[in-house]
Amino acid sequence: MIDKKPCRLFPFRLRGGFSTSMASFSHRLTRGLILGVLLLLSGVFVWGLWQGGRHKKELVDHDVEPLEAEMKLRDMEYTEMREGRRRWTIKAEEVRYFQDENKTVLTVVHLVFFLSDGREVHLTSRRGVLYAGSKDIDLWDSVKVEAPDGYRLRTERASYRDEGEVIFADAPVQVWGPDLELKGSKWKYLLSERRAFLEGRVEAVFKGTVDGRGENEG
Repeated sequence: MIDKKPCRLFPFRLRGGFSTSMASFSHRLTRGLILGVLLLLSGVFVWGLWQGGRHKKELVDHDVEPLEAEMKLRDMEYTEMREGRRRWTIKAEEVRYFQDENKTVLTVVHLVFFLSDGREVHLTSRRGVLYAGSKDIDLWDSVKVEAPDGYRLRTERASYRDEGEVIFADAPVQVWGPDLELKGSKWKYLLSERRAFLEGRVEAVFKGTVDGRGENEG
């Protein structure tokens, strides 16, 4: 008679041992996958930090010197002529010419317009740009204007457009004149007509006397 107990026990032990080995292998595989994912994420994070730091450095360098000028000069003066008459003269302590953009960046600027009646309009600023193709000019950073008849103006940004022969400021302006002080949001001066316009929430202070009553505000 054959004893069947070993036959019943052997398959049980085989299945039990196989199940235990598979569980251990699966556990090690899971730990390995998790570790690999963590290492991969760590590598991506470190690479991102390195790229971000490099990009930040590039931005800082770009702000310091965005482009390399093809030519740099000091104490520049240029006069624009038309039909033998001086139209305007621009002076700058330092200039940098950028050929790709066809513009000249100016530092410490003095711009003079010559009117047809012999009078002049003077503008000064700390910085500016002259566009060679259009002859347009942008000035910014402490812009000051001296116009005929004793009027003075101060703003942070002003521009000249050669085609219309107009000077304008789309920034808040202050104007001082004989017995008068003005404030507005916009200002423009038509050189050919020798007329000035102040627009946008204009405030006026009269420093003279009206019927002997002193200063008045309107």
